[in-house]
Amino acid sequence: MTAFTFSPRSLAAFALLAHAVVLPAAPAFDAHLPATPQTVLQGYYSASTAPAVKIKSGQTVKIDTLNSTELNAADYLAVLKKGGISPDRPFIKETVAILSGPGRVDPSGRGSRVSRLLTGPVYVEGAEPGDTLEVRVLDLEVQSDFAINRTITNMGHPLATITPTPEARIYKLDRAGGKVLFKPGIELPFWPYLGEMGVAPSEEMGIYTANRPSKLTGGSLDCPDLGKGATIYFPVHVSGGLFQAGGGKATGANGKVNYFGMEVPMTAYLQFIVHKGKAPPVVRAENATHYITFGTADVLDVVMRLATLEVVDFLKERADLDFFMAYSLTCLAIDFNITRANTTGQLMHTTIPKYIWAKDKTDYWYKGPLAAKYYLPGSYFDPKKSPYIKMDIF
Repeated sequence: MTAFTFSPRSLAAFALLAHAVVLPAAPAFDAHLPATPQTVLQGYYSASTAPAVKIKSGQTVKIDTLNSTELNAADYLAVLKKGGISPDRPFIKETVAILSGPGRVDPSGRGSRVSRLLTGPVYVEGAEPGDTLEVRVLDLEVQSDFAINRTITNMGHPLATITPTPEARIYKLDRAGGKVLFKPGIELPFWPYLGEMGVAPSEEMGIYTANRPSKLTGGSLDCPDLGKGATIYFPVHVSGGLFQAGGGKATGANGKVNYFGMEVPMTAYLQFIVHKGKAPPVVRAENATHYITFGTADVLDVVMRLATLEVVDFLKERADLDFFMAYSLTCLAIDFNITRANTTGQLMHTTIPKYIWAKDKTDYWYKGPLAAKYYLPGSYFDPKKSPYIKMDIF
């Protein structure tokens, strides 16, 4: 058997990874939005929802989110009991109270009482239709020492028809060490993110359900690249934007193939910035290393075409390229990632590396740790080169 050894470069990379999980103090914030029966909605976005908090452009909100893994109260408590988790913790009590009460449910009657729990909305003064709402993910704090991953049968994911029974399992978290303890010998690096971030549709667009992505409003983006340090740009459709968030994950991979992630309650520190009269045509995003565009539909082949069209349009607009050059660059430099392999609402996000604009380097606002994959041996990321680039992408 061949023995595995680590080179000095590999050891340095893992040292960086170990350093990356040291958590700094939480950011300062201007408003706190706790998760209560008055601030949590069950699975929908609507222009008619009353704001839970009002802030000014540039301010930061501390937002508490709950996650029932889309289970009802009885099933949620049964999963916790099976995993040896006490139901007496505050966030569990809050979750059960919301699931057991009348709840803020979809007024059209189409929503589900066991859908994603969304905290909000946040009303940002000055945000009006035609504007951009920029949302910066300043920090994310997982609020439990365990996560739930579950799967279901005959619904939406690639192996649904051969999954023998629904299953939900508890996994322990080492928050101080930044690890998910999957099983002895298998540990997953922490990289928390919010699975659900979105703004309200206009009244004419109707009510949008959670757990489905939209290129116009966001929603169930489920994108691991939108963790700490990410920026999402939303077109504004109603006064104030009416932003909501939920679906916290301790970690996850592209595809989300068994329908759920490592589901956790989470506290997010989000900064909201209004850009007047600069609405992007669709939701776009970026992080310290990449620009990000999206394509969504119910058929993966259609998703691929729409995602390709969006990135070609992005490159034509912002890199001053004709169709062939934009399409060529898309082929040569852009990665297409299956974000959600779940129906309805399959999603793909493209990652456009910022290093291709090597001569146009201005500082991006975030310079903290990145996801573990950027520190592994063979990664192109070199923290000594500070490849933080910022372009006007909306």
